[in-house]
Amino acid sequence: MARPGGAFLERDGVLTDLGTLPGGGFAVALALNSHDQVVGYVFDIGPGVGEHAFLYDARLDPPMQDLNDLIPPDSGIVFDQATGINDRGNIVGIGTVGQFPPFHAFLLSPKLSSP
Repeated sequence: MARPGGAFLERDGVLTDLGTLPGGGFAVALALNSHDQVVGYVFDIGPGVGEHAFLYDARLDPPMQDLNDLIPPDSGIVFDQATGINDRGNIVGIGTVGQFPPFHAFLLSPKLSSP
């Protein structure tokens, strides 16, 4: 769906709008596991256009987390798209090291705490 927000989770006929990241534009959901954790990316349509990989988990506060916030800001790594998540919460996707492509694959095993 082409509008800010844009990513949805459907369970038993009920649609949940996953929202977007703060300052984000269009959210694109790419994968879901059996715990209703969703991964994808938010495409920022404002200044500094770019993609940010996200994890959505309704048990977290806020439920949509920018995966880039889970690593040191001076690492030089940018997680652009999260493309898969398994039932253990391991996340795969693509990102960059430095400012420009080439893209690199990543595997994350985040330790997130719920509220």
